[in-house]
Amino acid sequence: MAKAIIVSESGLKQKGNGKLSKIITTATSSGTLVVKDGTEEAVVAVGTLTSTGACVPASHATSKLTSSGAMVEATHAVTVFTKTDNFLDGTKASGYITCDETIPTADDTVVLGARTYTFAALGGTAVNSATAVTVPLGNNAAETMKNLYQAFITDPLFDVVHTSAYVITVTYKTIGTAGNVTATEDSSHLAWDDGSTLTGGTDAETITIGSKVYTWKSVLDTAASATAIQVLIGSTLTISLANMKKAINSTGTPGLEYSFGAVIDPVAVCTASNATTFTIRGRVPGTSLNAKATTETCADGAFADTTLGGGTGASNPGVATTAATVTIGTTVYTVVDALSETYGAVAVAYQVLKGEDEAAMLDNLKAAINGTGTAGTEYSTGTVAHEDVIATTNTDTTQVIVSRSIGVTAVTAAINAIATTETMDNTAWADITLGGGTGDSNPAVETNAATITIGTRTYTATKELSETSGADAVVDQILWVTSEAVFLDNLKKTINLSGTEGTDYSTGTTINKDVIATTNANDSQVVQARVIGASGNLIATTDTLANYAWGATTLASGAGENAEIILNTYTPAAGSSIDIDAEFTRGLYVTVGGTSIVSTFIIE
Repeated sequence: MAKAIIVSESGLKQKGNGKLSKIITTATSSGTLVVKDGTEEAVVAVGTLTSTGACVPASHATSKLTSSGAMVEATHAVTVFTKTDNFLDGTKASGYITCDETIPTADDTVVLGARTYTFAALGGTAVNSATAVTVPLGNNAAETMKNLYQAFITDPLFDVVHTSAYVITVTYKTIGTAGNVTATEDSSHLAWDDGSTLTGGTDAETITIGSKVYTWKSVLDTAASATAIQVLIGSTLTISLANMKKAINSTGTPGLEYSFGAVIDPVAVCTASNATTFTIRGRVPGTSLNAKATTETCADGAFADTTLGGGTGASNPGVATTAATVTIGTTVYTVVDALSETYGAVAVAYQVLKGEDEAAMLDNLKAAINGTGTAGTEYSTGTVAHEDVIATTNTDTTQVIVSRSIGVTAVTAAINAIATTETMDNTAWADITLGGGTGDSNPAVETNAATITIGTRTYTATKELSETSGADAVVDQILWVTSEAVFLDNLKKTINLSGTEGTDYSTGTTINKDVIATTNANDSQVVQARVIGASGNLIATTDTLANYAWGATTLASGAGENAEIILNTYTPAAGSSIDIDAEFTRGLYVTVGGTSIVSTFIIE
């Protein structure tokens, strides 16, 4: 049940716990009320931080990359293969031997490949080896030719057809010029069609890229275990060239457009094919692939040069990556004419697309450093945000970077020593290290000499909040800006959590549970303990800021048992009321000030 207590003088109004719901003031003459959760007139502990001059707030290291003209980006080696007629598979060598219908003479010979066939009368000694075979003479020329046919078919290298009684046709089983073997005779009654060799054996046309040889075939070896790289000759040159593109890139269907032996080419990616050409591009930028072979054995086809980056005609050499780098710490960014992945090669992390000019390059570099923008477009897939710096202010000719963090002496030294180098023409960092101190390279200032400690909380004065540049917020940073007076204003806002988070102080900062910041001047800030009484004298107050000092290493002047303010220095008007709805546990103690006051306290 609620009760009313008339208050006109200081004192303990209720002992123990309760709830003050409302204060109604009936009369007053400049009277004031201070309401506490306590049992006596305790005194609050206070402390004053005083500024006698400029401090040195902590700051982040910064540096600037400046472009003063054109740079030369790294490029991929490129060449073009051109052909006018479709590709040719190899052919088998063949020939035929003819008899004039007269029986050859004993000891006459026929040579086919590595074997010599010698005619012998019936009953003679028979010879049959890898290099010599006896052929019995028959009763007539037709029977003798049949015997020669039977001798020929014992050689596994040939397909033999007894075309007619006096003609035998021989075909080398394997396609290629190796089949154009010796085919002679010394009998006046026998004659080979050519007189010296089998003829017509040709090798399949080939294309070589690096160490890989692609062989053109009318019919593929479709075995999954095939190791030879074969490309199917299509019905048109356009289709054939499209099959070559698929074979190089290992796209399409193995066993249909190319053999199972065709795996992705380690040297080049095929970027285009049409009715007469295909274009290949080195898989990585730079000069390392310029000397890779690009040759062929085609009757009417040729690469622009015998090497990928030979430089003849449509063969463009790759430009070195060594003159196109930007280094920050251990991360090396390479500026390229095109991302390797754009044309189907495997992405190479930390490539940065130059774009149309140096301004576009700096934009893309900023995106790469911060891990913003679009991976695979402005910079390569696999590139991640730099762990040490943020890229901030950007113009057509400059890029500023800021350290992500600040810290104590050792941390600051490491930040300032982060390498900032480049190898590009007409481009330069302000210094070779992030905090080197030359020109627009500004060293980080350590936090050791920029702290204010109140109780268990340590606040750091900084020239810029870490989050301002895009880094993660660091709690209990206080922005120093313009002057000590403005900094002290921000300190008050931070302690009381009354300012703008992310502007006056860092995001994630919470209200100080030990003290309240009260009176504030251009050169001082007073704080008082949240709990009234002697216990507040134990709250630490220290600092490391130059030209700043607390009156003591702890709050002072606190006295009496602990109490907490419910309502601090309330000056009501006569006839006014205020809803409080505040619970108390120790008791309800009221301090009356001013000339006079009469109020009614409603307690539940």
